[in-house]
Amino acid sequence: MGFLNAITATASEDWLNGCQRAILRAYSDGEFAHLIDCANAPTFETALNESGDTLLRFLIIETSRSEGCTDVTKALHRLARARDDVTHAN
Repeated sequence: MGFLNAITATASEDWLNGCQRAILRAYSDGEFAHLIDCANAPTFETALNESGDTLLRFLIIETSRSEGCTDVTKALHRLARARDDVTHAN
């Protein structure tokens, strides 16, 4: 699945959901909060890729609507599962 497919919502929805916006505001003391102001998903993708922060990119994709994150509870569940997968990968 492409990155844009992971963050792009239907025309009636914002292309960043609330969980993704919260991550951008909190991650690295808000260093990437300005990305919320990107005009559209392609501009956001470019800016995020240019940041070079692959962990942030992972968090944004994992908490996208296309990954089933329609609310905070589902987003937290996905992130906890990812944490567990990494922990048990030894």
